[in-house]
Amino acid sequence: MNNPGACDFAKDLTIFQAVQARGGASEFGAMNRVLLLRDGKQQIINLKALEGKNIVAMANDTIEVPAKDIFGN
Repeated sequence: MNNPGACDFAKDLTIFQAVQARGGASEFGAMNRVLLLRDGKQQIINLKALEGKNIVAMANDTIEVPAKDIFGN
């Protein structure tokens, strides 16, 4: 992310909006495989796809935008 750190939580905030609130992904960020840590479980989310953009964030979620791989993914 361009500006990593905590994001103010609001009702109906999506994972995509949370990433955007912190400046969005850098040019090296892989928005197609964002890691969501929730209740001790990991989930990979594609924030380039519409269904990924609609996932609602929950308090205490941790969101990580990994670096792109050598193929740009």
